[in-house]
Amino acid sequence: MLFRSAYSGTPLHEAEPSTPMHEDPDIELLPTGVQVRLKAGGLKGAIVAVLEAEAAYDVTMSESAKTERVAHAEVEVVQPGKKEKLVIISGEHKGSTGTLIGIDGLDGIVKMQANGDIKILDLQSCAKLN
Repeated sequence: MLFRSAYSGTPLHEAEPSTPMHEDPDIELLPTGVQVRLKAGGLKGAIVAVLEAEAAYDVTMSESAKTERVAHAEVEVVQPGKKEKLVIISGEHKGSTGTLIGIDGLDGIVKMQANGDIKILDLQSCAKLN
């Protein structure tokens, strides 16, 4: 995109495309509502805001109800338990929600919220919803 001078109509400069400040394209940020555990200390909380430019989250802590800003690298997702709501955080169904109805080894048997279909998914691709 070119910006033109209001007076001469000549280009002033070419705009740089805006990109998030975190340059690692491998980082897949988690959505709001996901329960996380802080790697240091093990405290649990729920993501209430995603800060893409910082690769961080605002997390409301379960025990204190205080909201803290936490870097993506400092959290791990809480795995859902049987009969708990979840969101799929990776793979072809990323962003879909459902309920964990059973566990078979490392796989979860998930009833999808959108259409009631039953899917067998790697539990590592699922995160507990608040």
